[in-house]
Amino acid sequence: MRIHRFRVSFLRTETILDAWRITVAPLQALTTEFGYLTRVKELLAGRTDALGLTLPWPRPSGQHFWEHYLNDRPPARATAELCFRRLVPLRLPSAPLRVRPVLELNADAVTAHMTLEGYVHPFGVAVLATVTVEGDFPPEEIGKIGDAIRRGKVHHLVEADPEAAAPPATLDRVLDQALRALADRAFSPAAAGERSATFSVATVLTGTDGGAPADEPDAAARRLLHGLATWTWPAAAPPVEALECLDTCGASHRTGDALVAGDRGRAVWFPACFAASREGVHTLACYHRNLTLASLQTESLLMLAAALAEVLDRDAAVPAVQRRWAELAAELLTRLHKGTDTYRSGAVKAQIEGSRKLDAVNALLAHLRHPAIAAAAAGGPGS
Repeated sequence: MRIHRFRVSFLRTETILDAWRITVAPLQALTTEFGYLTRVKELLAGRTDALGLTLPWPRPSGQHFWEHYLNDRPPARATAELCFRRLVPLRLPSAPLRVRPVLELNADAVTAHMTLEGYVHPFGVAVLATVTVEGDFPPEEIGKIGDAIRRGKVHHLVEADPEAAAPPATLDRVLDQALRALADRAFSPAAAGERSATFSVATVLTGTDGGAPADEPDAAARRLLHGLATWTWPAAAPPVEALECLDTCGASHRTGDALVAGDRGRAVWFPACFAASREGVHTLACYHRNLTLASLQTESLLMLAAALAEVLDRDAAVPAVQRRWAELAAELLTRLHKGTDTYRSGAVKAQIEGSRKLDAVNALLAHLRHPAIAAAAAGGPGS
């Protein structure tokens, strides 16, 4: 097996419950239902935004996560009211930072490119960093490259002043700075909230294999999948039964396919699509994007629900805007967990059940008279 293209996305969120109180915030109006509806109606009508915000889908069709999340309504037919009820974020196609990953490992044979996107909710912000690596290497080399991207100081911040070269940073440092810059830009330097830990989705996009797809991933693939899902690298490949494989909910049923979960990561291995054909690349790139956006939206809602549970437990008089967010977050997390009238994925279900915020989420659900969500079984993926 030789791998030619590999993609990994990393996301973090920051929940800022009091952004609506910051009257000088550039996007303070977005934190209210009326202000959100006004801004989204303008974007749906094709008007440009002074800060560069767009709807979260670049095109009005073919965005399968958003289509399913909006109850099988194509984004072209979305309404501002539906977007608010689903707490759809707005997108900054280019986040306030530019980053160039520089990999020292086999540098002549490897190229890497990072895109950094920002998302703005009425209740906070999120950043999404996606690194695409191209070359020609065996699975074990991908593991080394992936680990360098995740943990190494290989990310160079591209400054406006070329003489002001910042030292290379770790990925977590880049995400921290991107969140801070985005919160400053959207709300104000005074805005601050609770940040999530980093969550990742990794997908092998193209590769070559000398034989027919095996019934299950071989030893090299199993070690790679475990490493990309957990960011720990065992000396020996774990047996298949030790991998936390999730239901792909119809996205794949081919021999040897696997969607592997770790506490804060997912690894996608669909070898039947590895051939460097337009259809295969498109299928895996779209699946990666859909799963990444689903993970980002789920993480944002989990963090929101947990923060609001604390507010409801502490304060007798909760502002109407926060109570409305609480009602929507409870409904949306219940939908995502059940896969009802929304995007359906075993990965999303596992993300909710394994979340370290689940107790707080269930406290919110109980307060609003929703059924509780059962935690994942011991040993399952947690977040």
